[in-house]
Amino acid sequence: MKTKYFMPVLFLFLSALLVCCTEEFVGQPSTDSTSPGTISVVKVESTPGGANIIYKAPSDPDLLYVKAYYELNGKMQNTSASLYTDTLKIVGFGNTDPQTIQVCCVDRSGNEGKAVPVDIKPLTPVVEQVFETIHMVTASGGIQLTWENKVRESVAIVIYASDNNGYLTEADVVYTSVPKGKYTLRGFDDKERTFAVKIRDRWGNNSEIKEGKFTPYFEEEIPKENGKGAMKRYWLPFDNPTNISWTNFEFWNMFDGITVGENMFHTNYGPPQSPVYFTIDLGCLVKLGRYKLWYRQNTGWGHHNPRKWRLYATADPKPSQDAHPSDEEEYWNKDANGVPPGKFATDTALGWYKVGDFEAEKPSLNGGSPQDDNDVMLSGLEFEVDPNLPPVRYIRFELVITWGGATDNVHISEWGFWGKIIK
Repeated sequence: MKTKYFMPVLFLFLSALLVCCTEEFVGQPSTDSTSPGTISVVKVESTPGGANIIYKAPSDPDLLYVKAYYELNGKMQNTSASLYTDTLKIVGFGNTDPQTIQVCCVDRSGNEGKAVPVDIKPLTPVVEQVFETIHMVTASGGIQLTWENKVRESVAIVIYASDNNGYLTEADVVYTSVPKGKYTLRGFDDKERTFAVKIRDRWGNNSEIKEGKFTPYFEEEIPKENGKGAMKRYWLPFDNPTNISWTNFEFWNMFDGITVGENMFHTNYGPPQSPVYFTIDLGCLVKLGRYKLWYRQNTGWGHHNPRKWRLYATADPKPSQDAHPSDEEEYWNKDANGVPPGKFATDTALGWYKVGDFEAEKPSLNGGSPQDDNDVMLSGLEFEVDPNLPPVRYIRFELVITWGGATDNVHISEWGFWGKIIK
């Protein structure tokens, strides 16, 4: 019995072993070894840092794609285009030097055809375009940068600041693709130091370094004292009341440090009053440098969150109050033509100054993403103040329009002010 079944069992074992040791082919088997034809270049369109090669593909029935390969910053790069298009996009060059791109066809058997050399001459790369537009100015606690990126390519803006020994060290990196950008680097004292900036792209190309000496404006956050304290409401004629009895949307909510949820100040619903005014007493005389405003988050970039507004300021409103009755509309509210603001806004003789016209910039309206919108809303809208503004204590807000289109109602979650306290 044992002898009878030994050979079949041995045969099955050896067969299984043979199968296990056999390498199985994975993928589409080769159908031929014939190389595909070559492309015919129709035209070359130069682009920033590259080019678009427009071609006519050969009529090979098994053509799979067209491939380009070239040297970029010391390394070989390749890109491809499917058989359903007629354009190869070449990118990544950091200068305008002429380049030669090798282009070949690849068929479904993996055969590569003869490479066709294509000469291109890139336009000015994005790192250089952005670098030429970047501008640095002194800001509260640091410097402010502005730039343009018309082609909206992703770049990194690398910012440097000199340390206590005078050496430039990397202070921050801003990643951006918006067509017009602005960023403020803060956290520095009011001593002269060197700041510098360069532009870098994802292929490792770098612009030159632009540097300059700046003395940041001194700044400290103006204390709020948790609402009902240092910062408080100051009543001026035609200021909008807050008497929404079924809410707790009180004025001091704007100074309690809470920027989330429904914690906010909400002006009166009626009777309609346009424009909306209210006045903030900072609690001390301040050389104002900047301020931040936080939206009511549950309504985002909409409803009664302000889109455009104006600010006026004075060190002391009493001289104008003594000189102008509270019912004098042309002075406190609208001029003789019924156009806001009243004449107080330009009454420098009695100590009033216009801080500025301000508009909230929604990132997605300027090439940004919905996530950018949310990030800005959560972090607060920040605005610089003209350094030539005299020291002030009282800030009068005038609404121009909200994101919902209203001119007679506004809600704000929080304010923050920075500058130098005089007394």
